[in-house]
Amino acid sequence: MKVKEMFRTKKKQCIAFIVVCVGIVGLLAYNLIPDSVDVDTVKKSSVRASVTEVGNIAADDAITVYSPVAGKLSDVLYKNYDAVKEGDILVKYDLTSFEENLNTASANKKYYQDGYNAAVEKNNEYKAMLNKATVEGDATKKNYVSLMEARDRLMITQESRNQSAQYNLNRLEAQLASLNAQLQVAEAELESAEGESAINDAKNKVKSLESQISSNRTAIISVDTRNMTMEEYNSYLEILRLLDIVDKAWNENKENENIAKQAVVSNSQLAQYADSIEVAKIQENQASRALDTAKTGLMASCDGTITEKLVDTGSFVEAGTPLFIIQPSSGYKAKVMISRFDIGKIAVGQDASITIGDTTYEAKVESISPLAEVDSSNKPKVKVYVSFVDKTVQPTIGLEADVKIYAQEKKDVLTTSDKAVYTDDNGDYVYVLEKGKIARRNITCGARGNGLVEIVEGVNENEKVITSPVTEDDIGTRRIAN
Repeated sequence: MKVKEMFRTKKKQCIAFIVVCVGIVGLLAYNLIPDSVDVDTVKKSSVRASVTEVGNIAADDAITVYSPVAGKLSDVLYKNYDAVKEGDILVKYDLTSFEENLNTASANKKYYQDGYNAAVEKNNEYKAMLNKATVEGDATKKNYVSLMEARDRLMITQESRNQSAQYNLNRLEAQLASLNAQLQVAEAELESAEGESAINDAKNKVKSLESQISSNRTAIISVDTRNMTMEEYNSYLEILRLLDIVDKAWNENKENENIAKQAVVSNSQLAQYADSIEVAKIQENQASRALDTAKTGLMASCDGTITEKLVDTGSFVEAGTPLFIIQPSSGYKAKVMISRFDIGKIAVGQDASITIGDTTYEAKVESISPLAEVDSSNKPKVKVYVSFVDKTVQPTIGLEADVKIYAQEKKDVLTTSDKAVYTDDNGDYVYVLEKGKIARRNITCGARGNGLVEIVEGVNENEKVITSPVTEDDIGTRRIAN
């Protein structure tokens, strides 16, 4: 028993010695043979910066389909989530009201057209009447003036004749009075005459005066005191008759002229009638187009899916009433929200990629919103749409997608692998091998992309930066490049 115990004790001691030896050898190997690390050599190359964000698949904005006409819907042919093709008939209209509207508009147009034609025809009649009254009035005026001149001539002749007769009578009567006075004197001389010769002379003088008085009285009697001759009088009566006729004609012409002037429609009024016809024509054309539209029915303007049906069969809708909301099957894109740190790197037209699941698609930046929006994290970000290059791609709207946007490429700059770059509160840094030992080096980074990071300052070309995982505890330990 004692021998066996001694043997066991020796065995344990031997094992312990071996363990200690292995530990010493391991320690020596650790200190004398450093571990290897993966490194990357800093060199000049090209960096294509990129911005990566998670977005959502979208498409062209949803389209609200409005009724182009007012009327009753006889049939609504699609429901929510039905797929439609461009040109599919979405609804049909009851044609009754459309046909009635067209008939009413056509009758209205005919009414205004007939009214206009009647106004023009009547207007032409009154214009002719006015023209006739004007022409006849001018002729009547001339006739009236001519007759008045003839009448005035007769009156002037009559007056002149009266004045001449009166003058002759006055002259003859004055002579008669003078002769009677001379006769009285001669008779007195006869009575007082003495002697035959004186008496004879006195008698002869008396006889001579009596003869002159007789001749004078005969002359007075023979003076024509009539106003006008029978011929002149007949002419005068004819003139009066014609003046009466002319006066009546003149009054009739003036009455017709006044009637025509009041009845003639002005050009502005006719223009209003014509405008009424044009309005009626427009209304008829609108009613005709509405009927044609109703006959055709409302067609889908694009391929897509009906996301909301807003009306039912039998509804009466006004023009402009929303009927459906359609999500088009076109313009597929990804929507991403970009922070203020990255938006300056992005421009419309830049290349991009959209990854859905295991499939990556080529894309391009389509648009950048001019306004920032608050995202789910309550931070303002800019909405950017990235569209698929292949327009046949039709992913499911609303899915998440990884979006990478490639910014401008920088050429011939110092770069290292993005696996070598770390960031903490003090900024960016890398671990480098300095004389076989790990050292930390603060750096300033530039563009990032295609697995590379631009080194603006902090390391030099051809230096070795560590890409395998290391920690602050490893600083100062020896390593070799793998």
